[in-house]
Amino acid sequence: MDYPPPILPRKGGRDELSGIEARYYVGPIVGYKFLIGPVDFLKGELGLDYVKEDYTNNTSSDFLRGRAFGEYEHRFSGVNKFVQSVEYLHNFKDSEKYLVNAVTGIVTILSSNLSLKTGYEVHYVNTPVPSTLKRTDTVFSASLIVNF
Repeated sequence: MDYPPPILPRKGGRDELSGIEARYYVGPIVGYKFLIGPVDFLKGELGLDYVKEDYTNNTSSDFLRGRAFGEYEHRFSGVNKFVQSVEYLHNFKDSEKYLVNAVTGIVTILSSNLSLKTGYEVHYVNTPVPSTLKRTDTVFSASLIVNF
């Protein structure tokens, strides 16, 4: 996964299931590639962000956040691959308000121009705002990719 340059402000989208109206964050990220193939790939990233969140219940918060990210990729044959990533986001203002995101995916080549990508995502918010929301949100996705 590639991210925008770490110096530019970034805006997250509206996420009503998580109670987020808007999220803005800016900060540096450093990363290292531990394994660089040709079959197995492993990378890690650490970062520090200043975050401002506007919630759907008309409240807002700003805080310093730490980020730890890891991604593993295994290529089976050619470009067929398995990908697993985990991200931990720590709120330094209130340590009970952390987030964990995990994504598991498989990409399978069907023909020279067609591939299938399936994925399963788990998003965990330890202390959602408002507190009536669920802590865990999951998404299953399937995509047909056409290459020209």
